[in-house]
Amino acid sequence: MLTRRELTLVLLTTLTTAGIVVLAQPAAKPVMGSAAIDWNSIEAKTNANGSFRKFFESPTATLEVLECHVTTLNPGATSHPPHQHPEEEVIIIREGTVETLSNGEWKRVGPGSVIFNASNVVHALRNVGDIPAVYHVFMWRSAATPKGTTRIVGQPDHATNSPAQKTPNSYADPQRTHPRSFDRIDHRRTCCAGSI
Repeated sequence: MLTRRELTLVLLTTLTTAGIVVLAQPAAKPVMGSAAIDWNSIEAKTNANGSFRKFFESPTATLEVLECHVTTLNPGATSHPPHQHPEEEVIIIREGTVETLSNGEWKRVGPGSVIFNASNVVHALRNVGDIPAVYHVFMWRSAATPKGTTRIVGQPDHATNSPAQKTPNSYADPQRTHPRSFDRIDHRRTCCAGSI
């Protein structure tokens, strides 16, 4: 049987441990509410392939993450090599002509076209027109989004050392590696050099 002193000590230890665990938890991002974001209020960040404007990346009331950015892709440029990731995304072409790798085939689309990239399906995008292509990208992660990593086509899956899915294309680079788990910021930095 525990004495009153021992019981008090156990209780204090438990509360102190619980407090430390709570303090060690990363701060949750606030949930994004309704918003209207002016085009001119978002800084365009340039890179070798064009530029991009990041409008938001935040949890919402129903999604773990909702991200929106706009890419301007120079003529002849590719946003990134064919790859796959667990998040789904929708791309809306505003200006220019692009080819998108969708279900193993390159398809040409222009202004007003919509591209849907399903979870863990290989995709890519390249500007095949004579003018910069401008497109909006909406990516989301929900509780139903599978866990996983971004994989570049033709590269090993660094988590399991099994070969990545192969898709016929001219953009697979056997020298490229992508060892990190999928994180949209890491993905943009390592896979796309900020050009998605």
